[in-house]
Amino acid sequence: MSFNLIFVGLATLAIGLTKDMLRRTSVESRMAGPGLYYSRLIEIGCLKEVWNGSTGVRLCWSGHENSPDAEANRYFQIMEKTDQFFRNVFERSPVSFPYLMRIDIHHPAAFNRVFWHKEEQKVYYGDFSPETFSASFAENAELITHAFGEAMVSSYNLGDQCQSRAIEESLADVFTITEKHHRFNVRAQDPAASWNIGDHLIHGTAQGDSLRSMSSPGSGYRDHPILGSDDQVGHMQSYHETLPDQDLGGFRKYSGIANRAFYLAATQEGGPSWERMGKIWHRALIHSWHNISFAGFARETVTASKDLGFGEPIAHIVASSWSQVGVNV
Repeated sequence: MSFNLIFVGLATLAIGLTKDMLRRTSVESRMAGPGLYYSRLIEIGCLKEVWNGSTGVRLCWSGHENSPDAEANRYFQIMEKTDQFFRNVFERSPVSFPYLMRIDIHHPAAFNRVFWHKEEQKVYYGDFSPETFSASFAENAELITHAFGEAMVSSYNLGDQCQSRAIEESLADVFTITEKHHRFNVRAQDPAASWNIGDHLIHGTAQGDSLRSMSSPGSGYRDHPILGSDDQVGHMQSYHETLPDQDLGGFRKYSGIANRAFYLAATQEGGPSWERMGKIWHRALIHSWHNISFAGFARETVTASKDLGFGEPIAHIVASSWSQVGVNV
């Protein structure tokens, strides 16, 4: 049984800022023009809320961050850091509408799972089984970053085909790993730079304890009595078209191909993964289209390298990284 834990897929607001105030700011800025509207959203960031998904009680929110529930506080603090990262590095919010970052914890529909609910515009966090996971999901910041990365990516609606969905999943991983490196202030080539998503999260494996590896797709965990083994692949030689009803064409499995391309590009460039490569992948996202293929997205990353002024050497590194995973640019 393969593991299908669903991640699926900016500064703190001033104390006392309410949703009505945010709404008024949005209306006023819209009237002043799209440029001012966008800059104003960047300035104020997002409202943030943590709810108990089991009882329907709001536990903490912007301006009221200190809850008696220590786990809720932990989630809120990570949301703050996620918000700041997306705003400072990519100059954007991790969610597009309604400018609200909301997490529902202890949600009964999400036992042993974490996922972004696109229709309800919030992240569901369930409780976990100690037979499967070694710690509360609140202890792993990457799960929150990934969920809101998924929220940001899904707003572009890249598509419902295997490769386009795999690109969406991979982009959420890319934003997660760059935030992780930023948080620990490590460069892509540093020995301390982990390329795993969900380090030390899985309990009881024969080998590996992470959800997935961007450097070596398929090595996240092996031979777990409940979850089975990580089935991600890292090269187009292992790509096979599958039916849409089989994990939507296997998008989680094949997202490893795009993940490894990013890993190769970032480590060859060598600097902080968020400074050049993260921005290249983000720009490629905003210039992508519905049902884009691996090859189409790869070409967009090469174009983004040049458009951002990083020059031909960086564009060559990017093109080479895709070639090494079997994607021709």
